[in-house]
Amino acid sequence: MINLEHVQHVTHQLRHSVPAIESMQLLTVDGLALHRNDTGHDEDKLSALSALLYSAAQRLADFMDEDSPKGMIICIGPSAYVIARMGDELVLGLQVPADLGHPQFLQSVCNFINQHDHTFSMIH
Repeated sequence: MINLEHVQHVTHQLRHSVPAIESMQLLTVDGLALHRNDTGHDEDKLSALSALLYSAAQRLADFMDEDSPKGMIICIGPSAYVIARMGDELVLGLQVPADLGHPQFLQSVCNFINQHDHTFSMIH
């Protein structure tokens, strides 16, 4: 079971530490939207792009005989769309300016997530 309150707190901390985040979407790995933190951008577009990117990242990982992907970046126009896994059950979708669409940004997001990874699930 997902500790949604803690996950939302972590996403809020991430947004505070990276003010350039334009939009944020939290999804299950199945594509169900759980939480939006948006500043006026099209929420449905980010949700759909995040689910699409996660699906593409999974297919690429399968093709390369790798485990589940940690994340993926795609730059389109003035924006970069970034996805990152949060534990086994969640995917974080971010919209940032295109100049942040590079592997170092994705790695810093993944590092931030990994610092909090052990607290995403509730223990029964």
